[in-house]
Amino acid sequence: MSSEFSNVRKDFIAVDSVYKLLAKRDLRDLVTAYRLAKEALNKAEDIALLALHEALVFSLEGLLTELGEHGLLNGALFGIDPDQINLRQWLEECIASFKEVKRLRNTGLTSSSLIDPYVGNWMFPIGSRDWLNQMKLVLENCQNTNWIERVTREIHNPSLES
Repeated sequence: MSSEFSNVRKDFIAVDSVYKLLAKRDLRDLVTAYRLAKEALNKAEDIALLALHEALVFSLEGLLTELGEHGLLNGALFGIDPDQINLRQWLEECIASFKEVKRLRNTGLTSSSLIDPYVGNWMFPIGSRDWLNQMKLVLENCQNTNWIERVTREIHNPSLES
């Protein structure tokens, strides 16, 4: 029983760490939040699993959107090495986590008790209809092959024009 408790506590600690980063609302923290959430997934259960998948979708959507709009012109904000950016992989992970969010939500789970203290006052409730619709539109746009090619080209050959 104590190992079960410590596993759950690790879930909640991971969620806490990820959402403290997301609550900063700083683009520089999205990559770190994404990596922490991804690392914690394999040990997460129930509402912690849902919260981590929601964090993955939120952080990847933010990264994909920012890269799509500005390429690495905001690269200093991220500190990302262009060789570490795999748009297709990030998009696939975002889509997979989005599907998992919907699946977990359909079972009746909600992550609000874990995440509202961090993001409840400034964004659509994660998993809400508005949030799901917003993510769906973003993901549909990013799945366009031309979008991936254009952004990849911009990342590896950034335009210096303003």
